[in-house]
Amino acid sequence: MSGLQKFFGLFCILAVTVIAVAFWGISPGEHGTYVDDVLIVAAAGVLVQDMPLYATLQETCRRFGCGMSKLYEIIGEGKIEAKKWGKRVLVNQASAREYFDALPPAPIKPSARARRRTEQAAQRS
Repeated sequence: MSGLQKFFGLFCILAVTVIAVAFWGISPGEHGTYVDDVLIVAAAGVLVQDMPLYATLQETCRRFGCGMSKLYEIIGEGKIEAKKWGKRVLVNQASAREYFDALPPAPIKPSARARRRTEQAAQRS
């Protein structure tokens, strides 16, 4: 298969996915499911690679919103799997996703201003 044929095939898959999402309103939670980081859209019969198996440190930091130093620390503690390939360090995206999904929820309280608005609205009622 030539490079042009592969490009055209990927373009068609992307086009069908965009149409399925835009026209039918398909979202991963409604009519699709993730299996090994591949989104399966049932109605369109489309497979979309959502996340690569391995990515560089920079790509992983960008994807999960963490700093390079913190990512090195987490890898050093053995909480995320990484491989060395020549000079590059490749991070297993499935293990990174498992790590970040397992983090506890952030206990963020409403601001004082929002609390006052809620209290004022309750007093008016």
